[in-house]
Amino acid sequence: MAAMLVCLVLFVMVGGCSSDPEGRSAPPGLTIGTETSLRKLHPESRDFTTGEMLRLAAARREAESAQILLLAARPGIRIESVTASPLTSAAGAEIAAQHILVERVGYVTTRKPGYEVEYVGEWPDPRFPFEPFALEPDRLQPLWVTVTVPPEAEPGQYAGRIALTTGDGDVIQVSIALNVWDFELPLCTRLKTAFGTWYTRYVAEWYGWNTVPDTYLMKMYDLMFAHRLNPMSQYDRDMWPPVRHLDYCAEKGLNTISMRATGTAKPEEFQIVRRNMAELAARGVVDGAYVCGFDEWPKEKYPYILETLAAWQKAVPDVNIMAIVPPNDMLAEVVDIWPVCPVHYDPAGVNYDPEAQRLMQERIAAGDEVWCYIGTSNRPPFANWWIDSAATEARVAFWQAYQHGMTGFLYYATSIWSSNMRAEPKYHFDTMHADQDALASLAEGKRWPEVPWNTFTFYNYNGDGQLIYPGPNETPYASIRLANIRDGVEDYEYLAMLADLTAQLRARLPGSELIARAEALLAVNPELAADWTHFTDSPAVIEAERARVAACIVAVKEVLNDE
Repeated sequence: MAAMLVCLVLFVMVGGCSSDPEGRSAPPGLTIGTETSLRKLHPESRDFTTGEMLRLAAARREAESAQILLLAARPGIRIESVTASPLTSAAGAEIAAQHILVERVGYVTTRKPGYEVEYVGEWPDPRFPFEPFALEPDRLQPLWVTVTVPPEAEPGQYAGRIALTTGDGDVIQVSIALNVWDFELPLCTRLKTAFGTWYTRYVAEWYGWNTVPDTYLMKMYDLMFAHRLNPMSQYDRDMWPPVRHLDYCAEKGLNTISMRATGTAKPEEFQIVRRNMAELAARGVVDGAYVCGFDEWPKEKYPYILETLAAWQKAVPDVNIMAIVPPNDMLAEVVDIWPVCPVHYDPAGVNYDPEAQRLMQERIAAGDEVWCYIGTSNRPPFANWWIDSAATEARVAFWQAYQHGMTGFLYYATSIWSSNMRAEPKYHFDTMHADQDALASLAEGKRWPEVPWNTFTFYNYNGDGQLIYPGPNETPYASIRLANIRDGVEDYEYLAMLADLTAQLRARLPGSELIARAEALLAVNPELAADWTHFTDSPAVIEAERARVAACIVAVKEVLNDE
């Protein structure tokens, strides 16, 4: 996440401007640039900064990403290795090099979708583990740099470097300066998240498994929690994560557990959930447990939903009940969690309901949880995180969620790979590859990345329900969208942390001038997001506002500690 003032700085020094300790410098014909994580650059993009600092901010226990950009003017330039030094401070503190990750960004070619876009073509999205690669002349190649600040890091300024070595032995030095904010993000975020993985369908189909092995699930958990997202399976009957993995996931930051997807009320279902709730109680994580049902069912089905959920409420009273329907009076007494799609709450939405906003606020006031739910109906002018959405939209969505009093975020799937594993449709939403050569390769059993990625993962939406790629060696690969979402979750955490500190300040020092400053920030600057359909696409606006929130957190903490 980019920020101004106090920051992580990537300062690239090229050619005659700098050299490594042995006197070698970047080769002729290679341009180096830097960019924030809040921009998606196409291969032909040239509007990036060359040889400038990229300013970012990081609290303790926070991951921050930025881009190093490589542009070759001639063939024959290879990047053979990347190494990072430890980050050290003037006071002698150190952040080990293992906390710096460099990945190569890949491109996928989008198709004209069923919503308005400014660009159809190659978009950056998959993040590949670094391996030696050749630069293609006149094609921009981003490297995705992520620094994860450990919780024990001392606040202050750190310095280090990244060295990229070419096949000819030339070394490109990328200097890093990191300023760590003097506060720490918690392991478990205040924002509850539930991002679907649909393990038993597409992952199993892709790798040819009858049952997804635990070795893969552990990799998926690591990837999800590294991006501050709780894994769940919205449509599977089984609890996710399963009991045998609860302890592992709890250590990673688990704060929600999908106990069961249901559309019925049967005694055997109640027994299964009661047994699993006992396992949660033994671990002290009951608060995040919920049963989910009735995904976007119509109003005429509400009487049946009421009857079913009332039975659940009576049979398993200690589990929260989620219904994926708009807040309404009929179900108010049986629903605890309401995932709501923004299109219901703004006149620009195709599903706008003028009563929805009132009902949503009533349920929040009554103590219910209201979560944000992004789906295919979130077309422009609403924010989304499709491959061809601006990177800023994934960040803005979390400011909007906070702005509207939401305390959770639901997304139905991260691994819909169906249209990329076959030449003929199997599911109703499969839109097959437009490239005939790709279809022929799929028919032969070949797969991505040997076959170009089909971005129509759900009907004609580019990357809907797909934030993760199926890598080789049974390994999931993250997207840059997943990193933008992570940063949005952390933005939300900044706001939640400031709200908690401000409440303490109001109770202890009601006359503090910091209270008005904090309250203005917590209202969310309308320049960043005025409502669901009017929000910024400027990285600088997001960077500046987040820096103001962070600075206010530090200031309030100092006053409370001194008081």
